[in-house]
Amino acid sequence: MPAITVRPGNPQNTHQLSLAGGGRKYGIKLKGGARSIVETPASPSNIQVGADGRKFGDWDPSFSHIEVRDWTGGRGSEFYSDDPTQFYDGYGWTLSPGVWHQSPQWMFGEDYVPAHNFMPGAKRYPAGHSVKWQSLASTQHYARSFPEDGLTAYSGTHGMMWVRRIGKPPAPLSLEIGSSGTTAGGAGRPSSAMTALAQLATSNCEELESFVWVSSFTTALTVSSGSSNKWLEVYTSVAGTEANHWEIGYNGTALSNSTVLRGTGSSSWSASTINFFFRLSGTNIRRKWHLFEAGRALYAADNRADGGENRVLINGDRGIASSGNPGSTAVLNDSTKSWETNRWSNSSGYALIYKGTGAGQVAKITGNGSTSLNTTWAIAPTSDSQYVIIGTDVWTRISSAIVSSATTGPVRDAVSDGAHVFLVGQDASTGIGKFQWNTSIHQAARDVSGADMLDVFHDPVDGLQLWRAVSSAGFCQRGSLTTDPLGANVSFLPSTGIPVGGNNVAFTNLEDYNDQMYVFKEDSIWTIKNDRAAKLNVGLDTFISSNNGRAMLAQNLFLSFSWSHSWERLHGGTLDDIGMWRGAGLKNNHQGPISTAIPFIAWTVAGVDASSGTGGVYFWNDRGWHEVYRAFSTGYPVTGLAYQSNPGTHPRVWMDVGGELISMEMPRDTLNPRYDKNLHFQHEAVIELGTIDMNARRLPKLFAGLEANTKNLASSVAQVAAEYQLDNDIGSTSWLSIGQFYRSPSDDLNVRRGDSHSIRFRARALTQVSTTPSIVEALTAKSVARSPIKRMWTLRGEMGDFQVDSQGMEDVDPDEFYLWLQDVAVLTEPLLMNAAWEALDNVYVYAESPTMYRKNTTPSGEFSAEFTMTLREI
Repeated sequence: MPAITVRPGNPQNTHQLSLAGGGRKYGIKLKGGARSIVETPASPSNIQVGADGRKFGDWDPSFSHIEVRDWTGGRGSEFYSDDPTQFYDGYGWTLSPGVWHQSPQWMFGEDYVPAHNFMPGAKRYPAGHSVKWQSLASTQHYARSFPEDGLTAYSGTHGMMWVRRIGKPPAPLSLEIGSSGTTAGGAGRPSSAMTALAQLATSNCEELESFVWVSSFTTALTVSSGSSNKWLEVYTSVAGTEANHWEIGYNGTALSNSTVLRGTGSSSWSASTINFFFRLSGTNIRRKWHLFEAGRALYAADNRADGGENRVLINGDRGIASSGNPGSTAVLNDSTKSWETNRWSNSSGYALIYKGTGAGQVAKITGNGSTSLNTTWAIAPTSDSQYVIIGTDVWTRISSAIVSSATTGPVRDAVSDGAHVFLVGQDASTGIGKFQWNTSIHQAARDVSGADMLDVFHDPVDGLQLWRAVSSAGFCQRGSLTTDPLGANVSFLPSTGIPVGGNNVAFTNLEDYNDQMYVFKEDSIWTIKNDRAAKLNVGLDTFISSNNGRAMLAQNLFLSFSWSHSWERLHGGTLDDIGMWRGAGLKNNHQGPISTAIPFIAWTVAGVDASSGTGGVYFWNDRGWHEVYRAFSTGYPVTGLAYQSNPGTHPRVWMDVGGELISMEMPRDTLNPRYDKNLHFQHEAVIELGTIDMNARRLPKLFAGLEANTKNLASSVAQVAAEYQLDNDIGSTSWLSIGQFYRSPSDDLNVRRGDSHSIRFRARALTQVSTTPSIVEALTAKSVARSPIKRMWTLRGEMGDFQVDSQGMEDVDPDEFYLWLQDVAVLTEPLLMNAAWEALDNVYVYAESPTMYRKNTTPSGEFSAEFTMTLREI
C-alpha cells in the first residue's frame, strides 16, 4: 500500500523524501540517506550569450559583446535585435557603410534679409568654420563688436548664438546689446549703457546638447549703414562651477572686428580671442520659399504668412559680359552691375559661362569690383557670353517692379521648364505669373488665366505643356507653351476643362509620371490620359488632408508622394508605405508631415514640417530614413528644398527652415563626405541606439561597459561623449553620463550597472576642427545576462515487494511506483517534493525517467531493484 508521508521534522515521517502529483503521493526510500542525493545546477552556467553576442570584442567568453558597426538601415528601430543596422534616433551622417560621424556643415544664406551673420561658415564677416566652447562658469562678460557698413539699415530684433549647458547653471544666460563706446587698453569696448534683451533659462535645453539660442528682442537696436560699431554682450550674473555652467560657441581665428573681456567685478575691458558666434537680424518673417532653377541659376520666391510683399531672389547673380574688355582671360566685365567690392570672392563664388563665347567654362572668382569679376579663363568671354555666379551663400533680389508685373500676392506655387518660370498667386483669380531671363535682363508678365496648381509636362506628341488645376471649378487643363510664353497668353484646353472629382475638395499637386498626369486632391489621386481623368483606387481616401500630395517626385521609376504624415511609393500597380512613422516613428516634438522632397542622385531627400517642434531633413537610401540635418531651434519647420549642382565646386542642398535660407555643402565627385578633404563638418552629431536586451527582456543583466572604435579622436580635436538609460527611463529625457572617448583607434568606458533588464546608449560626436569629423566605426556594449538559477537532483533509491519503510511498515508496491515514475516523466504536471532537509522541502520539480537495476525476482513475479532518477527544479 502507498506510504503515508508527513511534513519533515514530524517523528511519524516514514521517508526522508517524498513526491506528490497527479493525485498521488509516494515516499522514496533512499539507498544511503542524504549521501544518495547529488545536487547540481540545472545548467553548467547561467550566463547567457544570446544571438546579440556572437562577436567577442576582447575575446572574453564570460561576456556578450554586442557590436554596432553599421548604421545604413536608418532610424526608427526600437530594439537593436530587430535590425543591427538600424538605430532609434539621431542626426548626423549614417549613410556611408561602416561609419557614423557629423554631417557636412550647414550655413546661413546671406542678403535675403539684412543681417549681421557671424555664424560658422559665414563669408561676408568671416567667422571661421570650427566651433570651440568657452565656459561661463565665472561672471566674466564677453562682448563682440560688429560694423554697420555694407548693409541696408534695419531694426535688430532677432538674435542667435550657439550655446550649450553643462549640468545645471545657477543663473540664466543673459544677452545685451548696445552702441559703440570708448577704448580701453587698446581694445574697443561697449558703452556702460547696454540694453538687456534676452535671457536663457536652464529648462530650455538638454545638457551637453548644443543648439542655436534664438532671441526675439523686445527692445530693438537700430543698425544703420554707417561706419560705427555695435556691440553684443553675453554673461551670467551668478558664478557657476566646473560641473554646472553655460558654454558659448566661439572661434579663435583673428578677426578684424573686436572681441573684449571684462573680468569679474571689474569695469575695465581687455582684448580677447573668444570670438563667439552670433547672428543679428530683423524680425523673423515666417514664410515659405519656393526654390526652383531656371537658365542654370537657382531662384527663390516667397509666400509670406502675413501676406506681405513677395520677393524673388537669385542665388548669386547673372548677366552678360560687356564689350568693354573683349579678349581678356583674367576678367569678366558687366557694366550693368554695381557689386560690393570683393563680395563674390569673399563668398567663394564661381562664375559659369553657360551660353555664348566660352560656354561651359567655370572659374573661381578671385576678386571683384563694382562691375568686374576677376577670374582665369581659357577662352576669353566676349559680349555674347552669358554667365551665372554660383557656389555662394549670397542671394540677390530681383527688381520689385519686375516681380510685381508677374504677381502682387504671395507665391503659392512655382514651376519651371528650365528656361521659364510660372508662378501661382493668391488664388485662381490671380493670373499666372510668368518670369524669365532674356539674354541680359529679367522679364515678367501675367497670364489672363489663373490656377491653384501648376506643372510643366513634355508630352511625347504635343510637346511642352503647361498644366493647371482650378479647385473652384474642379477641373484641369493643358496649354501648349510657345517659344515666347511671356509674349502671349496660354491657351488652355479643353475649353470646358477635364473634370477631376468634385469642386468641394482642393487640389494639392500635379506631377507628370509615366507619360501621364497625376493629379492630387486632399482626398484622392487621379490620372489624366487623352484628356480623361480616372480615379486611382489605392485605399487612401479616408485620410482627407491638405498634406496629401503636398510633396511628390518621380525618381528611379517610382512616383513618391506624401500622404497624411507618411510617404508613399507607387510603381505600376504596387503602392508601398515607406514613411517615417514606421517602426518607432519620429520622436515627440519632431513629428510632422513631409512638406517638401527632391531627388538627389542615389537618395530621396525630404523635409519635415514640425511646425511647433524641431524640423529636419531626412535622406532615404532604399533601406531607411537618415536625419542629416536637424533644425537649429524649435519652431523652425523645413518647408523647401533644392539641389544645386554648382559645377566646379561643391554641390549644395538648400533648405527653407522657418523662413531662413540655409545650405549644406555636399561632397564633390563622391557620395562619401570623408573622402572630400575640402569639406567642412558640423561640430556635433547625436545617435541613440536601439534598446539592447540581448533578446531576453526578462533576464537580469550586468552592463559592464562600452567600447568605441574610432578615428580622429584626441582631447584637443575631437571626442565622443556617451550616455545611457536603463529600463523604465528608456525613452525619457533622463540620461546618465559615462564620460567621453578621447583616444583612437580604440577606447572604452565603464558602465558597471547590474540588476537591469535593458539599456539604451546615446553617443554625441564632437569636433573642434571642422575638417576633422569624429568618426565612429563601431560601438560595442559589454554585458552579461543571467538566467534564473535552477537546481537539479540526482538520487539513488530502492524499491521492492518485501521492502519496509522507516517505521517497519510494508512500503509501496514497486510495480505501481514504477508505472507512476514513467507517467510523471511523460506528463507535464509539476510534482511537489517534501524532504527532511529544509533546502529541499516544499519545492516544485519535474522528473525524468528513472534508470532501473533489478536485483532479485521470484517465480511469482515479486522483485526488488535499485534506481536512479533526476528531479529538476521548476
